[in-house]
Amino acid sequence: MFQNKFLILNSAFLILFALQIEAAPFTDNTDGTVKDNATGLIWQKCSRGQGATDCSGTATTATWSDAITYCSGLSLVAGKTWRLPQVNELKTIVDPPKASGAT
Repeated sequence: MFQNKFLILNSAFLILFALQIEAAPFTDNTDGTVKDNATGLIWQKCSRGQGATDCSGTATTATWSDAITYCSGLSLVAGKTWRLPQVNELKTIVDPPKASGAT
């Protein structure tokens, strides 16, 4: 089963945190992004601090302000403007049993 890590970093603020989700509802665009086939949203494939396409390395956390700066500086896809997701957008990619550590 092919799995991907997606951007969700977490500090004292809910920003985004690393999570594995089955590939079926997502398309890997092979450019450091994935498309949520249900919503059409484009997400950064790997967490901040990791390799852009292979998710190697260690994910890092950030303050809200640093996360906004990080997103505004992303250049994963030419012509795309990046921003932090809204809470309702985050809910579309979270798998509660996996996020809580349940098996």
